[in-house]
Amino acid sequence: MRKINLLFLTPILLGSAFCVFGQEKTKNEFIADLNGNGKREHIVTVNYKKPASLLSSNNTACETRTGYFAKFVLYRDGQKRGMTIFDYSIGDDEAVYWQYRIDKAIDLNRDGKKDLIFYAGDDTTEEYVFLIQKASYFKAVYSGTLELDYFAELNDTNDIVIKNDGSPTKVLAKWNAKREVFEGEGIYWIIGNCIGLYTEPSELSKVLVRFYEGEIVYPPEKANDNQDGWQKIKVNTFEGWKEGWMEMRHLSASSPTKNFPVK
Repeated sequence: MRKINLLFLTPILLGSAFCVFGQEKTKNEFIADLNGNGKREHIVTVNYKKPASLLSSNNTACETRTGYFAKFVLYRDGQKRGMTIFDYSIGDDEAVYWQYRIDKAIDLNRDGKKDLIFYAGDDTTEEYVFLIQKASYFKAVYSGTLELDYFAELNDTNDIVIKNDGSPTKVLAKWNAKREVFEGEGIYWIIGNCIGLYTEPSELSKVLVRFYEGEIVYPPEKANDNQDGWQKIKVNTFEGWKEGWMEMRHLSASSPTKNFPVK
């Protein structure tokens, strides 16, 4: 469940341009009519670097290092001036996501306007971000980091479901089109960056692992395992499952969101 410290494998080469339901996309560009006026908007991917708070090699501390990012610039109706509508952390010098792209344009909140689905994935994890089109901004709704060994995917109603080894499909989070968030089914999303999982319900105890904003954690098998503002949770790490304690103020039952003003 990490965005860095991933396995070093040869990157997947993205395909050449193709057409999906009137939408065109290449590695660096997505083309679609978002406002329904018959003119196609272009969204171009631009890569850049900046200092960022990143996890240490053992994931128990945060360090400020150079982070790799991708921003998505919208050119409306053939205009020459672009507007940044979204940006996303794709890693650092240790590892980056293999694939990151705008995947499709559909009406996610049923308001008659086309919204965007962003996808990022590598050999171990993936994430979807719904970009809801507003009058003066795009609202980013994050699915959270999903582990590929769970076979997580979006279904026809945009819920996040798990299909694992032929077992019945399990809903991990339901998409609420009215609220414009994912609602967890027995999961929490992390609120804040560099949030610690502790051996005991105290910040004076040992840190087992730290997390980024929006990562997904799970309650233990026993319900109501909480104490004085702390919640016992379990997480799947490269070293296997770990259980520990986290402050409840850093846990949310619905997915994190962020607004990106369009200027």
